[in-house]
Amino acid sequence: MNDLFAEFEPTTYADWEQLLAKALKGKSLDSLDWQFDEHLRLKPLYRTAQNAEPIYSSKSANWAIGERFEWTAQDLAGEKSTFLQALQNGAQVAEIHLHPAAIPHLGHYLEGVWLDMIDINWCFAQLADFDLFLNFCKKNGLNLQIKGCFLFENLTLEAQFTLYQQHKNDFPKVCFFNIAIDSSSEGSRAEKLAQMLLSIYKVYQFLGTMQQVSAELRLGWSVGASFWIEIAQIRAVKKLWVALCQSLDEHTSYPSIQAETQTCISENEHYNQIVAAAQGLSAAIGRVDVLTVCPRGGWANVSEQARRLARNIQHILIEECHINAIADAAAGSFYLENATQQLIENAWALFRKKIEN
Repeated sequence: MNDLFAEFEPTTYADWEQLLAKALKGKSLDSLDWQFDEHLRLKPLYRTAQNAEPIYSSKSANWAIGERFEWTAQDLAGEKSTFLQALQNGAQVAEIHLHPAAIPHLGHYLEGVWLDMIDINWCFAQLADFDLFLNFCKKNGLNLQIKGCFLFENLTLEAQFTLYQQHKNDFPKVCFFNIAIDSSSEGSRAEKLAQMLLSIYKVYQFLGTMQQVSAELRLGWSVGASFWIEIAQIRAVKKLWVALCQSLDEHTSYPSIQAETQTCISENEHYNQIVAAAQGLSAAIGRVDVLTVCPRGGWANVSEQARRLARNIQHILIEECHINAIADAAAGSFYLENATQQLIENAWALFRKKIEN
């Protein structure tokens, strides 16, 4: 069979530049550059990319569907019904914001739940709430059954080290370390990635091996509105993790990246749902391990219909779009590969400076 492309003359980069210059009518091609971060720019035209290999890992390309719940004990039957209904309709990872008043009723909430089949991220507002939780679980034998991770508001890494030393034996199946990145927070993207890498390195120094770090660490990701850059950032996290493992001469075993779309505050709920779907798609293409899509009106007083629609966004991405069938859907996109590589190089340089200082 003849080579189809042999019938056409090859087009060079200079040819494309000439066409663009004509279309721009005298404007510089550089005027179309996009500065997406401090010192980082993307050009409108790429014909190649550096280090454009797909990102593979030992994990499946599937991600788990997450969902958030609020347990306050103000409506025991209703809160439990919402939880069970979500599990029956596809939720695989539960993020439970646990109020102190609900802790004595954990047996009621978890009745009929197969704890070996679901990961639960337990969220505590303060350490005193964790102490109540610990006592209840040990008294009722739940501490050896539950798996997932513990999340605390404003708990330093050093405090997480202490908590791990004191209670890891009490909860052998639970991760104690959480490092989170909020894409909408202040600071450059490369700086936030470098700070995340520094925190991972500190956990490595504490635990001793990267394999143990991957088993004990949850990377939290708040998905922002910049679709393409969110994909590049998540991919950069994975490649930076590999670079850190290689620099330490450690076996590469990936951590769990758990992402949640940000709440959109528009009064138009349909618009909010479209935004959530786009953010969820960017996280899926970037290939996170757990994804929680925020309902169209936020989590406060969320209706069952809004929960179902948010959950079904992920069902569509998995069952109809088959995003999970591809190891790295963004691989080979020169635009995304160049954005990813710029983030990696700048974040790694900043990380090295932090280590040296």
